[in-house]
Amino acid sequence: VVGAVLTSPMHRLLGRRLALVRYVGRVSGQTYTLPIQYVRDGDRLVIVAGRAGGKRWWRNFGQPMPAEMLLDGKWHHCNLAVAGERDREAAVPAYSARFPSASKWLADAVVLVGTLT
Repeated sequence: VVGAVLTSPMHRLLGRRLALVRYVGRVSGQTYTLPIQYVRDGDRLVIVAGRAGGKRWWRNFGQPMPAEMLLDGKWHHCNLAVAGERDREAAVPAYSARFPSASKWLADAVVLVGTLT
């Protein structure tokens, strides 16, 4: 349902906080598309995989990897990677400011950072 809204002319209803990310699985070679919550912090994209232990998708980005994100109703190329300690420290405050209720579980979350290309 989220994907249908984000790809429709009604994308503005959810598009300021949700996007679709599309990537090719590192091992499987299959293309995956899933909804994510994100924050734009200047030219940086910040994505948080909450309860990351139960999710596998973010493991594809252990090293920087190309992906596409549907932002503002258009697909954009980007590079995403799991944030290192320095990038994480810079990205988490921006995410917490946008989504204050997330701060209670951010300590255990995996943070991904990216840039549009």
